Amino acid sequence: MPHFKELIQGAGGKQNYIHLSNVFTTIPAASVPACTSMYTGLHPQNTGVVSTIWFDRRSTKVRTMISYGQQRINHILTQNNVKTLFEYVGAAGKTSLSAMLMIDKGTDWSIKIEKHIADTVVAACLKPGFNLPGLSISHHRSEAVVMPGACTKEIYLKNRHTENWLHPPGLLTDVKPAIDLLMDDDTIQDCVNAMVIRQYPGERNEGIVENDAWWGFDRQSYQNGPRSDSSFLKALLPLKAGLHQFELKDYISEGLTRQYTRETTPDIKLINKKGYYFEVDFTKYGHHGSYYPEDTVLSFWIAGPGLKTIIPERHTIASATSTLDLIPMVAYLLGMQQPVGIDGRNPLAGLKP
Repeated sequence: MPHFKELIQGAGGKQNYIHLSNVFTTIPAASVPACTSMYTGLHPQNTGVVSTIWFDRRSTKVRTMISYGQQRINHILTQNNVKTLFEYVGAAGKTSLSAMLMIDKGTDWSIKIEKHIADTVVAACLKPGFNLPGLSISHHRSEAVVMPGACTKEIYLKNRHTENWLHPPGLLTDVKPAIDLLMDDDTIQDCVNAMVIRQYPGERNEGIVENDAWWGFDRQSYQNGPRSDSSFLKALLPLKAGLHQFELKDYISEGLTRQYTRETTPDIKLINKKGYYFEVDFTKYGHHGSYYPEDTVLSFWIAGPGLKTIIPERHTIASATSTLDLIPMVAYLLGMQQPVGIDGRNPLAGLKP
């Protein structure tokens, strides 16, 4: 935009503005779940839109939000009694407009694809040890389901002893065999930056305390050891310890904890290295949705002739804020009552001199 500076600062360069320079998206930083969270002020586990595509353990069906009309998203929000920014604005007697652009040809991507990995590689790894869905096996009868994904792969495992998708899979009887198959594949080991494994506090008793949402996994010590049951359990780390190689490990840890519901949570999540993507289309040159700063940290600008009547002067907020804060900020600027029960906060409240 050649006139972006003028749009922010005004024709004479004296217009008030607010710059929030350190805004974090929710996890995952993918269009459907992140935008849903931004326009509702709620983490994905509270909107019900936990990803772009996921496996529902209760219905044993794959849910996908890939829909240009977004009616699938609207249906889930209505089902979960979740309000959007536009509904809050309408309830205050004001009007709103939304626009969506689905064209990206010629755009500059924040993270370009450095290496393509065949989208089928994870399923191929698991196939020798697990029944996967296919022409003759339904999702309900399968033992493992791998979701399509670019910067991550989500693996759902059935408890093969009880044959119930809602029961936590056995750590040693179900999760460890899957990890062993993944560890044996050189392609997986080359592209993956971290593996995280789901915990089920109060639901599973296998000689290890579960009091969090996820474990990190020490791949190196496990790979170099005897790969026994005891070494597997020893390789399960507190989540942040398992994410030590990430610049944003605290952000990732919190985001993963706030992403899924009990029915939608996978059991193993593979997080790729920066620039490494699972893909069907090897001609694709850029992507988004990763766990790296280029994808997850952005800026908000607030500007306009009328801003000076609300917040005098110019301000830069460098402290960490969130896309979840959009609704509280809009409510504040429009003089609306602050919505209750949302996860966002209003970082503008202290700006008045």
